Order: sequence, then structure tokens, then C-alpha cells
Amino acid sequence: NKLLSFGITPVWVFDGKPPEMKDFELDKRKARKDYASEVFDQAVTDEDVELQQKMNNRLVRVSNQQKNDAIRMLDLMGVPTVQAPSEAEAQCAEFTKHGLAY
Repeated sequence: NKLLSFGITPVWVFDGKPPEMKDFELDKRKARKDYASEVFDQAVTDEDVELQQKMNNRLVRVSNQQKNDAIRMLDLMGVPTVQAPSEAEAQCAEFTKHGLAY
């Protein structure tokens, strides 16, 4: 809200569908999450609270409902949101390239 009070309008850009070239990276991330889930389950069995916390941090996911709630909250705050067709970073670069954002 401070940014808005100074006349600065932040724009939240959300990722769209990832490009196909990112499939390999997404598969690696999924494998790491699957591994973290297995380690977490074993840590629960072993009652290893420290390892549970460490693995739990790796298992955080943002649901569509959470994303929609965030968009609604930003809308209520007067902060514009954009759903990028693909990567949010690429969309931000386009906005900057065309002088629409800085």
C-alpha cells in the first residue's frame, strides 16, 4: 500500500503455461519433490522433527485457489494483475521493452 501512496503502481505478473523447453527442468523439480516427500515420510516415522521441517519446506506448493485468492486480494488493493501466456519473466521483459513498466 505504501507504493500506491507514492504513486507507484506495482503490477503482479503470474506465470502461464511453461514452454515445452522447460519440460526437462519441471521433471527434475518433480523428482526432487517426490524425493523430499519420501524423506519427509521417513522422518515422520523416525520422529526426526528437524528433517521433517527441512523437507516440508521443499514440499510447499501454491494451489490454484491460493493463486486466485492472491489475485482477488491484489484486485481489492487496487494492484493490477496480469496472467502471462507463458513465463512471467518474459511478460515483464516485454512490458519493459515497450515502456509499459520499469
